[in-house]
Amino acid sequence: MKSKTKRQYYQAKKRGYGRKRKLIFRSRFFWCFVLAAVIGAGFVYFFVFSPVFQLKDIKVSGASYVSASEVENLIIGQSERNILFFPTKSIIVFNSRKAEAMILENFLPVERAQIKRQFFNKLAVILTERKTEAAACFAEDCFLTDASGIVFRSADREEVFPNKPRLILDNLPELGAVVISGENLVFVSDIFGRLKQRNILIEEFAVMESKIGAKISEGGLVVYFSTQKDSELQVQDLILVLEDQSSPDAGHQRAEEYIDLRFDKIFLK
Repeated sequence: MKSKTKRQYYQAKKRGYGRKRKLIFRSRFFWCFVLAAVIGAGFVYFFVFSPVFQLKDIKVSGASYVSASEVENLIIGQSERNILFFPTKSIIVFNSRKAEAMILENFLPVERAQIKRQFFNKLAVILTERKTEAAACFAEDCFLTDASGIVFRSADREEVFPNKPRLILDNLPELGAVVISGENLVFVSDIFGRLKQRNILIEEFAVMESKIGAKISEGGLVVYFSTQKDSELQVQDLILVLEDQSSPDAGHQRAEEYIDLRFDKIFLK
């Protein structure tokens, strides 16, 4: 009797499971969920794994100091990734911000980098390189220097001179080092430009703690400027001194070794 009752219990329980299973398959919510899962998987495959969006072409613009092919190789390496254990190079999931940061980290001459997607399978890399404001030299080793005073690329001694000022350093700098403040570089560039307009060429500048020394190519005359005084007024004072030296009334005065413009009174030696 007990075994019969037990058997009836299990049969009733089995029929209950069967009815629940039928109710699940008849449920609209269940089939909507299945349909949504299938559509979602289709979208994931289409945008992430299908050949349509797999990276095929990279266009690099603005590269002058850096190698465009090296930038392309970096981008290719960043595009390769695994999602759900499957490899993909889809531009949809490409991390452009990380790639831009890596370009700035690996290519010092690049000041800004922007990566744009070009559908369906292209990336455009737009580089903005640092502008050369001066050359910084130690002995025979010279470097290009940007507006922030950062040396970003080695260069020949005459690559930018006489179009840009040349700074003389006491030590050999590492690439990426700041060799002059931005404020002092603006001052040096202003002095250099104003004197060049007067056909006076500054051979080199030496930036010191309290003064900036400039060596004029004609005769090797050294001029000391103060960054605390107006650059235009100091240039005017220098022009007056040089004109006075070259005037017929100056006679046979000996040539000056240096001119110090840092004070209210101009010192000559």
